Parts: sequence; C-alpha cells; structure tokens
Amino acid sequence: MRVLLGRVHGTRLVIVAGDGLVTDNRVGVSAADMTAECTGLLLPAHGDERRGSAVRMVPTPDLPTGVVAVHEDLARATGLSGAAGEDWLLLERPATFADSVVLESAADAPPEVSVRQLRGSSALDGQVFRHEPEAREATWLYVDGVPYRVRSVADGSGEPLTGLLRIGAATTLHLFLPGNRTGVDVVILADCSGSMSWDDVLDDRDVGRFGGRAQRYVTRMHALKHALHEMADVRLSSGGRPTRLALVRFTKSSVPVFPRSGGMADLGDESTIEEFRAAVGLLKPESAGTDIGQALHHASELLHRYGNPHNERLVVLVSDGADWVEKGVDATGEMLAATADPVSLMEELNGSLGIRLHAVGVSAEATFWPWWERHHRRSDGEPHVSIVPNHVLLRHLVDVGGGDPTRIGGTDVLMEYFGELGAGVTRTVGHPQPGRLPEPQPEIGSALSLSAATATDARRGELAEKISLLYSSCVDASRRRIGRPLYRQTNDTRALHHTGQPVRDRAAFAAWVLDVHKVFYEQQESALNSPQDRGSYPIPGVADIIWDGRLFRIHTMRLETAHDNVGRNNKKQAEQHQRMVGEVFRAHTGRYHLLDDDEVGWGRLQLGLMEDLAGMLTDVYAVLNTEQVPAPAYAEAAQDGQAGGFMPAESTALRVQGF
Repeated sequence: MRVLLGRVHGTRLVIVAGDGLVTDNRVGVSAADMTAECTGLLLPAHGDERRGSAVRMVPTPDLPTGVVAVHEDLARATGLSGAAGEDWLLLERPATFADSVVLESAADAPPEVSVRQLRGSSALDGQVFRHEPEAREATWLYVDGVPYRVRSVADGSGEPLTGLLRIGAATTLHLFLPGNRTGVDVVILADCSGSMSWDDVLDDRDVGRFGGRAQRYVTRMHALKHALHEMADVRLSSGGRPTRLALVRFTKSSVPVFPRSGGMADLGDESTIEEFRAAVGLLKPESAGTDIGQALHHASELLHRYGNPHNERLVVLVSDGADWVEKGVDATGEMLAATADPVSLMEELNGSLGIRLHAVGVSAEATFWPWWERHHRRSDGEPHVSIVPNHVLLRHLVDVGGGDPTRIGGTDVLMEYFGELGAGVTRTVGHPQPGRLPEPQPEIGSALSLSAATATDARRGELAEKISLLYSSCVDASRRRIGRPLYRQTNDTRALHHTGQPVRDRAAFAAWVLDVHKVFYEQQESALNSPQDRGSYPIPGVADIIWDGRLFRIHTMRLETAHDNVGRNNKKQAEQHQRMVGEVFRAHTGRYHLLDDDEVGWGRLQLGLMEDLAGMLTDVYAVLNTEQVPAPAYAEAAQDGQAGGFMPAESTALRVQGF
C-alpha cells in the first residue's frame, strides 16, 4: 500500500478549482509518482481513517513529482485548507466493485428525467464511495451536478456490501422512486401450483418458551399470503399517492381475485384494503402445473387497459420457480406447460410498453435441501424435480424486465420486499456509460504557481529564522571559544533582519544580496577574508567551510548586481566572472540568465542562496561547538584571566543575538 504524507515527506498539496480531471473526488497525482489509477482515502494527519474521504487517485502528466492536486470542494469536505505546513494523509486502499447499486435522486424531478440522466451520464463509471448504512450521514453520489443518495449496494449473490466501494462497467444501477413522488400500478401474480403446498419455508418469527427462537416451517403459500397481508398493512399506514393494484392467481391459466369487479383498484382506503385481504385469503395451491408466459401476458393486458398512463407499471411475480432450463442443444427453454417463452415475452413487454418485473423467489434450494434431508429423505428418497425451488428463470426474467435482483428467502424477506413496495418502487436503469476522464483543467497551472509561491514564502521564512538563530549561535560559540565573535556587529542594524524579505525582481534581489553580503562577508572575522589566509584562523576547519563555495556564490552575485562591468580591465577575469554568475543561476534556477522582472526566477535564486547560507552556518556552528582541541600558545593567557582564552560552551541551544 502506498502512503503519501503532506509536508512530512515533502509532498505538496495543491487545491484547484474549475471542471476537469481533478473534480469531485478525483485526486491528481504526478504521473512520475503513480503510473496507474487506484483508490484510497484522503484525510487530515492524525485523523480517523474511518472518516476519510473516498478518492480516485489519477495519474496527471501536468503535475510535477511530489505534488497532489485536490479540488476545492473535496478539500473543504475533508477539512483541508492547503496552507503551508498543513499535514495530511493520502492512503491507497482497495475498493470492492459493486454488482448492483440502488440510488435515489434528491431532485424533485419526474422519474423519466432521472432515468435518462443516469443512463446518459458517464460520471458513475469508476466512481469510488464509502457506504456505511448505519452511519448518521447518507452517502451521496453526484451525476451532472444532481445528488443521488445511495440506498443499498449488493454483490453478485445479493449480499449487502459496505466499506470502500466502486462502480464499474458491469455494475447494474437501480433508481428508487419514493411513493410520495410517483404512483405505481402493480399486478401481483401469485403462483398457486401444487408445489406451493410444501412446508419448507422457515418462519423464525415465533419465540420459544424460554426466549429462544423456535424453528417452525410453514408452507410456501402461507409465506406468500402472510407477506401480502403485511403489504396491505404497510400500504394502509403509509402516505403518498395511492397504489393501483390487481391480484391474479395463476397455474396453467390466470384468474383475477382482486378487485372482485375486475380491472385494478386504488389500494388507499381501509375498505378496499379489507377487500384485498379477503382476496388473499382465497389463495390456495391447486393440483396443476405452471405457465408463467400466459400469466405475464394476462398481467400486461391489465396494466394496458386499467393502468394510469402516468404511473409506473410493475408486475410482481411470486413463485417458487419451475422445471425450466435455458435453451440449448438438449433443452427447449420452455416450462412444462407454456404458451410462450416467458423470457422473450418479458423482454418485449419491457421494451415496448415500459412494463417492469420484480420476481420474488419463495423458498430456496439452500434451505430446501436441509429440510428435505431432515423430514423426507428416509421415507421419500429423492424429491421430484417439480417441487425443488428453481430461481434460474426468475433471475432471467428480472434481467430482461428491468427489476430488482431476485429476492429469495422466507417470510421475513417477502415482508421486507412488499413493505418497500408500499413506500416506493425501484426501477432498473442498466449499466453506467463508459467513463472517459476529462483533460486537466487550466486552473491547475495557476494553482501550481500560487502554491509554489506560497511554499516559497513559507520556506523563505523558515530559512530566515534558521539563519538568524545560527548567526547568533555562531557568534556566541566563537566568542566563548576564542574570545572574539565570528561576525562583527554591522553598522546597519537592519541588514540581518532583511534576510527573509521576498524579492520580486532584479532590483529587489540586488538590495537583498547587498544586506546578506554585508553581514556574512564584510563583517566576518578578518582572518577569514581571503581563502589564502584560511590557515590563520585559530579553529581548524572553519575557514575550509567558509571558502567551500557556498558563501562565494553570494559574493559573486553581490559583485554582479553592484558592478556593471566586473573585470572590465581584464578580459580573462571578466569572462571568468560571467561563467561563475551563470553557474550560480543554473544551480538555483536551472537557467543561465533571468529577465529583470522574472519574479519566480529571482525568488528561486534567493531561496537557493539562503539554503547555501543556512547549510554553511550549520557546518560552521558544528565545528565551533565541538570538543576542545589542544589550545594554541595565545590561549594560555586565558589561564591568567586575560580575555581571549577558551571558554567551554554552556549550551548548544540556538537563540537570537540582538544588535
């Protein structure tokens, strides 16, 4: 796992605006630091990783190495300001791809508008988000500026997913439509074939005598009827627009049971709901096979003739499945009794009439086989294929019918599904459009310049403080060691304090280098004024540091800015000076010449010379403050109390020496 740390590892955070590559939760990382896109978390240093913002880390060619670009909206949401010295973390963490995601629009828009928006947008492909259903705050995804709340996320088997998640090209998107925003016309197709009489559905609602849950099995029909009664209760207590509904029982043929007069009825008032409950009570298994194709055809006729044109059209198929296999060399793809291929029929109904299908699987193979082993294996042997739950067909119907993933389970699953139906409906949108990353926005360039200037200002301030502290400490250490300061006090008391002044052009740089040269060259110990006299300074090693080239760069630039024609009477000397100036420019700016108004260039030159000076003073202080070497003859006078003798340093702390 890669970890990028602000300031600690020298990685710089740049906050950008505008629309482009670095937008939403896409974070730009230098292509030199990261070659492939990955997912992760962005958070303040020492923050809780569980509250970090989910991000996509995208390689960005325009970014220099060691720079991370974040959009201002993401920075604000994460609590980052981009200020110099701010610590932050960018952690690489893997995200799980979701098989299905249910979204709910926050905009008060017609369902078709939201569906078109989701189908036409490429913003969701590759989207990374964190989903914690138990969290106080909802998870929101933005599609073309419209917020969508994440209601649920599931894997391929329908199991809920949480944590750091990602939407891919294979993810199926669903749109939840609350009941108070849209009406819904529903035809419930209740399977009343003989297999619905088997009692293999586990009902764990009962509680045993000692508080534990009793394991009780009910028939598939009992589970279906109980769930429909629960739906009626939910619908009676919920607000929103009334639901128009029809209940049809089917085997090889279809028979409407609600409403009694035929057609469809608004399931809104208590008397109508009581009529629905009575119709549910009439459902019972029959000694007959199933024909789902004719049942779907009957449901489509009801919706076409009696449905409200402005409502959602929905068929809810509740069945335990049937003896059905896919078309192939050895299979017909038909039910035991079928007037039409149900999958092809449902695909046509969805495409031409906009009818969607939700399939609810009653019982399941996972629970059926343990039940059969326990109750029937010894007496009945292998079960007949017609009674084994088979949800393959149901899944195929959902795929082409634009519904939810198949719900499979006992009464609790059925009641949960119909409870949701009372509050709203879910519409399948399909897979997201392939995502194409936009080009980096132009604002990145200006943000980089501003950030670089801010970083330069912060670094210049740090170096100025360090130079001032080292100056004072070198003065103290040298005075205590040999009795006299390394630097004499200058008549210009402002010179040292001008070290941290920013330079914006050639004139400002000339004034700055004049002050620095005055303090650290003109006022240094006279024994250090020339490299030829380096052996005359009493502390070995100091002169070698003073004349190792770092201070001489400042001297070279002082000559260049103070004199137009250095060495004008000596051509060789003039050429040598110009080459030295060019090398100083190149070392700190990467160029051999700067225009008079090149603010960035002169600032870089200043910063480079300050780095040189701080490094030189650090090395000098270390030598001045080392353990005492054998004292020269002139130091013996100190034993008689005369000035100039060696005095051990009392402290190695840095402090400011005032003028």
